Amino acid sequence: MTMTAQIDQSERLLVERIKEGDRAAFRNLVESMKDRVLNLCYRMTGNRMDAEDLSQEVFVDVYKHIDSFRGDASLKSWILRIAHNKSLNYLRDSRRSSAVSLDSATNDSQSTIADTIAGKDSDRPDRSLEIERSREILNAALARLPGKLAQPFTLHKLDGMSYDEIAAFLGMSVSAVESQIHRAKLRLQKELSKMLIQ
Repeated sequence: MTMTAQIDQSERLLVERIKEGDRAAFRNLVESMKDRVLNLCYRMTGNRMDAEDLSQEVFVDVYKHIDSFRGDASLKSWILRIAHNKSLNYLRDSRRSSAVSLDSATNDSQSTIADTIAGKDSDRPDRSLEIERSREILNAALARLPGKLAQPFTLHKLDGMSYDEIAAFLGMSVSAVESQIHRAKLRLQKELSKMLIQ
């Protein structure tokens, strides 16, 4: 049975204002969602400039198609689905790979990767390069996972979506989402171990 994340009253009012042409309401929506959309597009494409272009296209689509938003899922889930689909289409059309070089991987990156997975990135400036390298390694490991495992994992761990939201987003049951995320963690640990000893 699929759980549906219903739209709440504040989102309903925001959608109505945007449908009525309230530009300030749309700007507020863009401001609240732009980082999540950009991060999702970046993770899928592996290219910052492409991700920025796609993010702009996502919000153009949101504005043009807001009338088609039915409220079956949350507004956030709807926007992230648009970003996901647009990124997938981009990758299919361009046949680009988001694989990254692992030549710079070192054994001491493992703890930083674990922190990245757990959402515990350090704010210390001296670790910014190490964190960026670890993110590249993590993205490469995620690229090796089957899509059915990688997608729920990234939506939960990197986009901060709840199990209910992911279930609605992917058309799965909550228990299936939990199972896929657990399996993704196990596979990811194996992939990272292999990559870090190369």
